Amino acid sequence: MFRFELTVQKLNVYGDRVDSTSAASILADNLSEAVTKGRVAHSATYDDFRKFWSHSFSLVSVTEADPMPATPDHLIGGRQEDPDTEIANPAGSV
Repeated sequence: MFRFELTVQKLNVYGDRVDSTSAASILADNLSEAVTKGRVAHSATYDDFRKFWSHSFSLVSVTEADPMPATPDHLIGGRQEDPDTEIANPAGSV
């Protein structure tokens, strides 16, 4: 899994001028998947008559993302009880 830093450019109706520019950070396995996710996130459309996308993407950087972020010890194993709280109905009791 990689983190792709992209510059997103929204093009005008004719595709010859940039209307706006923004930054995007996308987690994906490859550049193609990152661009697809970027198109979905920015509601990009394809102009079949003029043959271009409404948004273009420029790659700024790629870094390897941590596949599983570190989990604090107090979250491992599910919900943790407060040690001072008495359990109302412990397992095995009626």
